[in-house]
Amino acid sequence: MRRYRSFTGLVLLACCMSCQHIPDALPLPKFPERHFDTPWAMDAASVERLAANANALPVGTDINDVVKVLGPPDSDVAMQKNAYHRFFAYYITRQRADSPIESDSVVHFAFNRRGKLEAVYSNVIAIKTRNWPR
Repeated sequence: MRRYRSFTGLVLLACCMSCQHIPDALPLPKFPERHFDTPWAMDAASVERLAANANALPVGTDINDVVKVLGPPDSDVAMQKNAYHRFFAYYITRQRADSPIESDSVVHFAFNRRGKLEAVYSNVIAIKTRNWPR
């Protein structure tokens, strides 16, 4: 009888310890999407400043520090598929006001559930892509 009690206690302890790492709720986007009224392009000085600041951010940077350095994103999207990710988008150019298209210049920052920078995707020559799956 004693053997079963200790085994049950061990199973309960293991279950409780594994549940501690799961947050109650997913972090949700808090920045509203920027609305573009016309085709748009960032001025050259702003592009240089964004490139310098984006390239200086190491993987693992906290989401709040990214916002302090780069300002609020143009788009903030959260999704849960195989893993949770939150994506910030900063547009350099928008060729259509109503929706983004593939040829727009944009930088995407991907964050994990803890709000840490995991990857950067950029189709802007001056900004490096890092840790983005191929």
